[in-house]
Amino acid sequence: MAGRIEKPLVRYDCVGTVSFRSGETYCADFSVKQLQDGTIAGTLLLHNLQEGLSLIMTTSELDPFELEGQERASGFPSRVEDCHFTRRWSGAMSLQGEFIAFIVIVRPDLLERRIERGAFAVVSITNMYKTFRVILDGPLGTMQIAHEPDIDDLEQLMRYQKISLVTSYVEIFAEGSTGKLVRELIHDVEDVTRGFLSITRLAQTCWHDWCNIRIYEKDETGERFQLLAIKMRVPWKKPPVDRGITNVAHSDLFIRNAYASYNTELETKHGFETAIHWYVESNAGEVIETKYLLACTCLELLTDRLAKQRGEEFILDKATFKELYQFLKEKLLSWSIEKGVPESKRKLTEQTLLGLNRSRGR
Repeated sequence: MAGRIEKPLVRYDCVGTVSFRSGETYCADFSVKQLQDGTIAGTLLLHNLQEGLSLIMTTSELDPFELEGQERASGFPSRVEDCHFTRRWSGAMSLQGEFIAFIVIVRPDLLERRIERGAFAVVSITNMYKTFRVILDGPLGTMQIAHEPDIDDLEQLMRYQKISLVTSYVEIFAEGSTGKLVRELIHDVEDVTRGFLSITRLAQTCWHDWCNIRIYEKDETGERFQLLAIKMRVPWKKPPVDRGITNVAHSDLFIRNAYASYNTELETKHGFETAIHWYVESNAGEVIETKYLLACTCLELLTDRLAKQRGEEFILDKATFKELYQFLKEKLLSWSIEKGVPESKRKLTEQTLLGLNRSRGR
């Protein structure tokens, strides 16, 4: 199993250029890969330099750089963004190093291309435990969850070693995407995935995130799909937990029904996605006091948003309370002068008056 998780999800060996923030550009050979936990890492070689030793002195490991090139085997263009050295060394005319990156785009030249036939998206997901036949209708088309063949072994690693791993995929049959730009479809898939994962996080009480989106298009025969583009990013990695509010057998029913009621207004009006974040965090913590505080934050957010929706956040309306506040402020001033209360303490008391209008339940 160790060999399985050490094998990268994808790897590209490229020849191209590296561009530093200073504006300098050099020819480079580089390899970039996405690991099983979603980390993006690689190696870089700059050769035939006139200033190998001086370059390492003038560029900091903290300075970001960008890579562009072509994959040697397929010829696919690739762009690697927001790279940072983790280790580097130089010779008289060369510079080598290891780096991490945050974004990789494979075939960026096709981002502005319009999709001519039905598209298919595959999204790699971290930390998702087994589900049972989750198939539903989404905004872009039919969606379904698929798992790695060795999901049972991966679950054991997550459960006992607390290792964040890519275990599953969300497959989206975006049949109505004809005419869209590839870039637009990737953006739409990101939005749909973000909302869908809010539901799966709630179902499994575990932090799920995406790390890889692959976009395919039907070929001219309509029987096969051909790769259009890949977007990789580093997911938000959190220790996986296994404390779901539904079991595997009923996961399809829970996720389908919950997602049918989901919309983006749940976040703007009720703070739904933010509350899910705090809820998952409260279950992932190890310290009981931390778990309690995070759970309270989740509940306070929901009750606060509910009070706003009901108009119960404040006791008095703003205009009425403004009059009361001015009255109390004047009385406080005259009373403070009479009692000899220092100005600094009077101003602190004035600030507490603003909280008088909050409902007791807040």
